[in-house]
Amino acid sequence: MENKKVGVIIPCYNHVDFVEQAIDSVLNQSYQSFDVYIADDASCDGTREKLIQYDEKVREIHFFDENQGGQTMFLLSRLDNEYTALLNSDDFWYEKKLEKQIRYLEENPDCAACFTWCAQVNEHGERVTGIDAFQQNNRSPEEWMRFFYERGNCLAHPSILIRTDIYRQLINNNYKAFRQIPDFQMWVKLVQTKKIHIIEEELMSFRWHNSASAINVSAGTKENLARHQSEECYMWYETIAEMEQSFFMTAFQDMLINKQPQTPEEIQCEKFFVLVRAREELSRQAAVFYFYDIYKNKKVQECFTEKYSFSKKDFFQLETEIGCAKLFLAGEERKSIMREMGQCIMEANR
Repeated sequence: MENKKVGVIIPCYNHVDFVEQAIDSVLNQSYQSFDVYIADDASCDGTREKLIQYDEKVREIHFFDENQGGQTMFLLSRLDNEYTALLNSDDFWYEKKLEKQIRYLEENPDCAACFTWCAQVNEHGERVTGIDAFQQNNRSPEEWMRFFYERGNCLAHPSILIRTDIYRQLINNNYKAFRQIPDFQMWVKLVQTKKIHIIEEELMSFRWHNSASAINVSAGTKENLARHQSEECYMWYETIAEMEQSFFMTAFQDMLINKQPQTPEEIQCEKFFVLVRAREELSRQAAVFYFYDIYKNKKVQECFTEKYSFSKKDFFQLETEIGCAKLFLAGEERKSIMREMGQCIMEANR
C-alpha cells in the first residue's frame, strides 16, 4: 500500500457512543493524503462491532483481547508516515484541520509540531463553557516553559500534527508510569529543544466526560486529581533539575534572586528557589526533593549560606511548611483516597 504523508493513530477503548464520529471526522478531512491506524484495547461496550465496519476504509485495525492501558505506542510502531496525528476515540476533528496543519509544517521545516485550538464538549456534544485552556496564542520556547510552569498544560494532544521521528523520541523517553500527564511531560521536553506552532483557530472538539465505563483521564475525579498532583510534582523536579542553564535563566529571569548567577552552584540554588514557588501548592514538594539532591555538594552548601543567607535550619522550616500545607490542602479528601486505595489493595490480595 502506498505510503501517505500523514499517519493518523486512533487508540480506542469503550467509546461506543463516540467512535464513529471520531473516525468519520478523519475520513472526511479536506486533506486526504493520510493512512489511519486503529487499535481497540479490549473494549467491552460494543466499540469493536462499530470498528469492524471501517475495515476497508482504513489501513490497519487491531483488536486486543486484554486491556493494556492504551495502545498509542503500539500504533506508533506500526506507521511509516512522515507526520503523525493522534485522535482519541471520543474526540473529533473539523474538516480543514489536517489541511491547515500540513501546509504550515511543510512551509516551516524548523517547526517540530503544530497544534490547534479546540472546543470542549461533554458526552452529549454540548459545548462546555468557561474552559479556555486550549485556546492560547503562540509563544517563544522559553515563554512556553514559563507558561507551563505557572498555568499547566494548554496543548490538546488530539490536536497535534508532529514529525514522526520527533514524536517517537518523545514517546520513547516518556515516563512509562505516568497516566494523567504523559502528554504534558512531552510538551515540556519538546519546547526546550524544538519550535512548536499553534493554529489559532478551533479545528477540533475535545470531550470531557465521566459517564459510566466511558470515563476518561480528563474527567475531574478525585482519583485523577491525586495522580495528576503526584506526576506533576515529579515532572517539575526532574525538568528544572536537568534544564540547560541559559534556557533556565531566560525562562525564569524575573524569578531569579541573583539575576546573573555565575557558577553552577548558584544556578542550582536559583533552581531550588524557583521550585519553591511552584504553581501548585502540592507540587512544591519538588523543591524539597531537589534540595535533598543538591545539598550533598559542599560547594552548594556554602553557596546557600554565603550568597543567599539560607541555612539548613531555614530549609527545615520550609520543609515543615510545605509538608503541613500538603496535609492541610489534601484534608479529608486525601484520607478518603488513601482508604479507598487500601481497600482495593486488600481486595486484590484476597
